[in-house]
Amino acid sequence: MAATHLIPPVKNHRVTVLEPANSAFEFANGILAGYNQLVYGPHLSPAPSRSPSPSLPDSASPLQCDGGHSSSAGEPGPHDQRSSTSTLQERAPPAVLPVAETLTRAEKRKLQEKLRSKENKRRKKEKMDEYLPRDSGHAKKHLAGASHIPTSFEAEKMPISKAGFIALRSPDSAMTYRLEDFIGPNAKFNLKLVNWKGEETMVTTDKSERITTVCVSKPEGDETWEDMQQRAAQAIESARAKLHFSKKDRDHRRGGFPALAVGISHGGGQPYPKMRRQDPRNREALQELMSEPAFERISGHATGAFAQWAPRLCAYENRYLTELIEHDRQLRRENKHPKPSEEELRRVWPRTPWAATTFNFGPQTVCFKHIDYNNLAFGWCAITALGTFDHTKGGHLILWDLGIIIEFPAGCTILIPSAAIHHSNVIVGAHERRYSVTQYSAGGIFRWVDNNFQSVVNFREQMTPDERAAALERLSEQLDFGLSLYSDIAELEKKHDVSFKYAEE
Repeated sequence: MAATHLIPPVKNHRVTVLEPANSAFEFANGILAGYNQLVYGPHLSPAPSRSPSPSLPDSASPLQCDGGHSSSAGEPGPHDQRSSTSTLQERAPPAVLPVAETLTRAEKRKLQEKLRSKENKRRKKEKMDEYLPRDSGHAKKHLAGASHIPTSFEAEKMPISKAGFIALRSPDSAMTYRLEDFIGPNAKFNLKLVNWKGEETMVTTDKSERITTVCVSKPEGDETWEDMQQRAAQAIESARAKLHFSKKDRDHRRGGFPALAVGISHGGGQPYPKMRRQDPRNREALQELMSEPAFERISGHATGAFAQWAPRLCAYENRYLTELIEHDRQLRRENKHPKPSEEELRRVWPRTPWAATTFNFGPQTVCFKHIDYNNLAFGWCAITALGTFDHTKGGHLILWDLGIIIEFPAGCTILIPSAAIHHSNVIVGAHERRYSVTQYSAGGIFRWVDNNFQSVVNFREQMTPDERAAALERLSEQLDFGLSLYSDIAELEKKHDVSFKYAEE
């Protein structure tokens, strides 16, 4: 029996290829958006899932080295300077391509439940990425044994720029110093030596008893901490032999040692915040380095101390980072990102409030006297020393503006406003090994978020003269705002029912 043609063959049929009106439109994203609308409804669509570990884009980046009324954590304080226009705007749901309904109601219901379950798990995981302060009992235990060092530092004179968010530049220095330059009969500088073994937390205060730096103790009773810091140091040493460093990576204004930064950056002519780009040859070695669990522990320990000693400032930095990342995801969901092929913004370490991290590869990391003026002008950074060296003879952290020099043992972390206080290190022995890891946030990130995720020029073009004047007035008061996020001794003593002792000289 001859076959019957249900559809007659097409002869000389002309095929027309349709092109989208917007050449940047991605059909895959459009189809996915239509599918999400079908499953979730017109006003709900899932955000892209996070990668389980940080990934690294290509090409080299700038460096950052050593010093690289109360509201609840994570919520805006009463001094939050952002105008109402700086919050995430409500946007209409994106236009989507039509999708044929080929599933039965039961199949769609089952698929909807499955996808919503995945979405809930994703949102729960993302929420875990933000640091949540521990209960007050834990904070009291940590704070109770701390001591403080009064200084004559005046935080009101921090060198913030007129444009806000970053600090004024200061002259570079390429000097290194020995301990004998500060102690003994031949001392050249009149700085006070602070002995610190890392067994208890110490803080410094300014003239108004604001807490300006925190020497974070090692976790009490944790016998694994020394082994952990040695693993971190070994990971840096191993990575150093595999990495390719440019001339700028090796010799820079902060010291004569190689350093590489990872995470989110903004500044130096960037049109918007991006993940730092890396030399493609370094991708595998950096991924291996960042997968070392010791660094996540170091970051978590520093974050916990930050939240306890400066809860408002920690919440402020964390909130801006969260909003920046969420806005990046929103642009991608709506197919509005200027370059969707670029890596999605993400935290370097889970729950960190800092946008970036720098690894200083040593093998003798000794910083020149400097400030990190591109960091948030009043923000804190976390410096962690690693390696094998005698901390009583070298590696000290010199805080020039505070008039003190602090012993800095390996495995310990010190929190400082690195854009405001000049800092450097004492040299270590010729055969010793000292590395460091710093965590920080660029001031440009906070400006970008405050300007409703756009440049200063674009943001101010939309303002009336009165609005521009008000914005400039807020910038002139920004240091006062930043210092209102600091804690003082009396506040924490009252809040946690503790009494701080004076540190022994």
